[in-house]
Amino acid sequence: MNKKGFTLTEILVVIAIIVIILLIAIPTILNTSDRSKDNQYENVLDTIKAAASEYVTRYKSDFSELINEGDMDCITLDELQEEGLIDQKLINPNTNEPFKGDLGIEVIVGSNKQLLYNIPENEICICNIS
Repeated sequence: MNKKGFTLTEILVVIAIIVIILLIAIPTILNTSDRSKDNQYENVLDTIKAAASEYVTRYKSDFSELINEGDMDCITLDELQEEGLIDQKLINPNTNEPFKGDLGIEVIVGSNKQLLYNIPENEICICNIS
């Protein structure tokens, strides 16, 4: 008997193998994308913190009250942008929206009198609340 083509069973086996491969590959690809966005977000925050550090260095006298561990002051993204320390259109990779200018960066005196820079999770610096 002369066979031309595949049997239904062979086609179903091939489809099942393709489905299994896709079930394994798709979550891996999605996780890679999420990790990439998280890394981009952390890089943007590091850029903002570096700009805040430069701002504090330039205007050291404005931060002279930061003496004791736990003392805190705030800088806004607008201030960093006005000084040219940060790009005007800094994009949040998680939302694809620009960061708001009133984004607060906390400048905190840590142990050993070292200044630490923190951007709160909700992106609101408590120093800016009236």
